[in-house]
Amino acid sequence: VPVSIAPRGLWEASYGSGPLAGDGYFDLALTSGAVTGLETFGGASSLATLAGSDADRLSNILYCPSIASGNVGGVRWFTDLNLINPGASAAGVVLRLYNDNGTEVVPPVCRNLSAGQQLYVSASDLFGLPDPRSAEEGVQGYVQVESDQPLAGNIVFGDPVEGAFLSSLPFLSTSSAKRAMNFDFVATGRIGGVDYYTGLAAVNPSPDRPAQVTITLYDASSAQVARKTVSIAPRSRFL
Repeated sequence: VPVSIAPRGLWEASYGSGPLAGDGYFDLALTSGAVTGLETFGGASSLATLAGSDADRLSNILYCPSIASGNVGGVRWFTDLNLINPGASAAGVVLRLYNDNGTEVVPPVCRNLSAGQQLYVSASDLFGLPDPRSAEEGVQGYVQVESDQPLAGNIVFGDPVEGAFLSSLPFLSTSSAKRAMNFDFVATGRIGGVDYYTGLAAVNPSPDRPAQVTITLYDASSAQVARKTVSIAPRSRFL
């Protein structure tokens, strides 16, 4: 689909189930200029958004900082994993599922992706976990992806029973690991007649070095509300 976007202009388009028989992905190639973009997807009960991946910042090692499958905290979750090999060579991929303590929950899973191929699969099917719609207990943690070719991807997670909520996150590369970062929005408690909560997940990808992390919470006027220091063991996650 050739598109021309005017300076400071906006282009939008909607796609239903017609163009594709199954899963798929978009590739945007610019002949001039630069753009930012996102996609919105979902169904009648819930919607999610996902920013476009930067094709110049693909990585051989990717992390999904938070997955949940089954009954976790009294709420049922599903997590789907989406990986794309945008290169011209085949990619060998190893996927590992870790719990919060950095222990692999199941044996690693290996897949091969040909050039341009997509892998879209539920975490429960990929790692052999119980059906998230009926599992007595749930699994939560994070996923590490290793490949001999740079990959792009994201996860989709939400309500597996009624579709009441849906969200998405991009896979993160090791280059995104920083000594300082900001999370620009927090909502917690009752605001405007609606109850909100905000969760925070941090993964220490180092195989041998613990991470000392100080988390500071500010309100909208910049006043410090809370401060906490935690130690995250190698390959572990703080939630």
